Amino acid sequence: MHPTKGLWILLIIAALAGFFVIGFTVGSSTSTVSVAPGSAGYQAGYDAARQKLKDSGALPTPAEIKTVTGIVTVIAGANLTIQAYPVSANPLEPAGPEVRTVTVSDAAAIVELVPLSDIEFRVALAAFNKQTIAGKQMTPPTPFREASLKLSDVRVGSTITVTSATDIRDAASITATKITVSR
Repeated sequence: MHPTKGLWILLIIAALAGFFVIGFTVGSSTSTVSVAPGSAGYQAGYDAARQKLKDSGALPTPAEIKTVTGIVTVIAGANLTIQAYPVSANPLEPAGPEVRTVTVSDAAAIVELVPLSDIEFRVALAAFNKQTIAGKQMTPPTPFREASLKLSDVRVGSTITVTSATDIRDAASITATKITVSR
């Protein structure tokens, strides 16, 4: 190996190490997210960073949420308690209350998604294709149809999707306009 080639390699390694030390020193001295002593550690830092990002306007404002899905844990008359799934998959948005109370009025539609038979779905798909070829805009068929149910048909352990007329992102109590039961 030529002596100057080894010198160049040594010089590059020394420069990289120097840049690393400088970057680490500058980065640790200019940190803007601080965690107060005695705080909850990681969670406090995460919450502070999330709030700073939210305040910066870099994230879009979350849209209204009018549906929530969860598992029925309690049925008490016209009220259901559900263990709700998070309303957003975005980890920077609040997930909403885990336990929600659903009030079911007499006007609320309660339906179950019933799978179509293979023949029924093929007929619906053929009709959709025919309309699409003719240039009409249609919604594609789903492999389910809605069957009406009564509140008494809903059971503890059922997975339901609750639809409301208002934004329910942070609501612990919801008035349902529609309940879809999945079995």
